[in-house]
Amino acid sequence: KKRLLGNTYKFETLGKSRELKYLESDNSSELLSLVNRKIKYKVNAYINLAYSDFSELVYRHYPRDSQLALIEEIVKDVAINYGKQKALWKHHLDNGDIHRAELLARFYPLNPEKLRAHHEEYQLKQRQEFFDNVESNPLTQDQRLGVLRSNDRNMVLAAAGTGKTSVMVAKSLDIIERG
Repeated sequence: KKRLLGNTYKFETLGKSRELKYLESDNSSELLSLVNRKIKYKVNAYINLAYSDFSELVYRHYPRDSQLALIEEIVKDVAINYGKQKALWKHHLDNGDIHRAELLARFYPLNPEKLRAHHEEYQLKQRQEFFDNVESNPLTQDQRLGVLRSNDRNMVLAAAGTGKTSVMVAKSLDIIERG
């Protein structure tokens, strides 16, 4: 706010309000620019760290039951923070940061089936050549899903001659290949 005796900036952070008063016009513009750059840097780092953790737990690996609470914490935190200040984030952040924040927020509240379907869709595209060539015949869709679904406990159960051994061989090679 512009005042007779100088500008006043009001900040709200962690539920508390703070004011800087009696700032000269020239200095206050520089201060605002500096604060916005610093906040942008911090929010950018926050989004990238959350997205990196999410990618490791959801894209790179199957979203296991034992990891769901951690994944939910990541997406919940981003969804709440992004939801509170969506217009500000869109104004100050790059499109890539906004895209990552919106992707994470889309998974809150956490739905494990939706999350796992997202992982499977991604991996089926990424690993198509592997699935087509791991055995003499390409794996079927059910076999591919059997390879990808690596929860905390796993069992391959199917009738004779349906490709259980192919699934187990492909699952072992997939685990080795993807680390």
